[in-house]
Amino acid sequence: MSVKHLDNMQKILGNDIAYLIFHTTGRCNAFCNHCFVWENVEAAGKFSAPDKPSLRDELSLDEINKISQGFPYLLLVNLAGGEPFLRKDIVEIAKIFYKNNKVNFITIPTNGFLPEVIVPQVEKLCQELPDVFFRLSISIDDIGIEHNKIRSFKDGYETLLKTARDLQFLKEKCNNFDLRAVSVFTQKNQDHFEELLDELENLEIFDAITVMLIRGNPKDPELKKIDIQKFTKIQKRLNNGLARSWRHPGSKILSQILAKTSEGVIDSFLNPGVRKFKCYQGQKSLVLNDIGNVFACEILEDKPLGNIRDFNYKIQDLLKHQKSQEIINFIKAKKCACTWECAINTSQIFNASAWPALGMRSLVN
Repeated sequence: MSVKHLDNMQKILGNDIAYLIFHTTGRCNAFCNHCFVWENVEAAGKFSAPDKPSLRDELSLDEINKISQGFPYLLLVNLAGGEPFLRKDIVEIAKIFYKNNKVNFITIPTNGFLPEVIVPQVEKLCQELPDVFFRLSISIDDIGIEHNKIRSFKDGYETLLKTARDLQFLKEKCNNFDLRAVSVFTQKNQDHFEELLDELENLEIFDAITVMLIRGNPKDPELKKIDIQKFTKIQKRLNNGLARSWRHPGSKILSQILAKTSEGVIDSFLNPGVRKFKCYQGQKSLVLNDIGNVFACEILEDKPLGNIRDFNYKIQDLLKHQKSQEIINFIKAKKCACTWECAINTSQIFNASAWPALGMRSLVN
């Protein structure tokens, strides 16, 4: 086993946080009714532009560096938003987490509406951080004008396809990233979702396709009234190959984790209030937002652990605080249940007892 693999195992099996979801900004150049952080977007500035500052007190690069220094290591960092590429310092943020935490994987979800910004930034990320594998996830929730309506962005579909095609060409000189299409399954698009998958597959641009169930408290609650049978049908199709990215270094086992995750999402939806998986939120994974609020979980937005600024940017002090411990124990005691893919996903990655079954699945699939 290589030193790198041993390092990864330490991050997975150790007692420290290994997965950080960091909402780098609340700003967005679009506005979606299914967005679970829409209130933050409204407060920070919807329909924003790269040269427009946030209306919220966004964490500075210096503050991010101080926060990063509090984590002994990190396996995975998700640099989310808002629209993360509205931050001009997105490359510097990624470099901080590599320098301080030797992060292995960085995911960046984007709406793809800034090709002139996204493509050169991704190239810079890949070239300056060759030891990091990047996952670029472009949001696509419908085809053509219907997608534009969802995102409240004129010519959005055409723009994101330009971004995707330009990133596809970039793969010829950068082998440390993959490109995914990520769709949110809602009441609005569920009746023609098969057509969307056909479109994405026929484009032959994306390395993989991911479909996530709408979650949280969207601006339009009606969008959560989905038909779980239709969602199940879509997930079965994805698990037959569309969800696997061969560019990812752990593609075979990762595809089985994703398949198991989709099964967990469906089971949780059908059994509301019942959690069958061991959740590691608050123990191995945390959420940090643009103004320094720390959460154990995106779903428990009404239960913040605290604001990192109040703890002099020391994450360990925040986690040891009584309020944080009460919320983490609340999760451990299974007093919450959800369909959040990230929580279900990490319940397999950080749970060694789940590995044999995943290994067997990867051998037969």
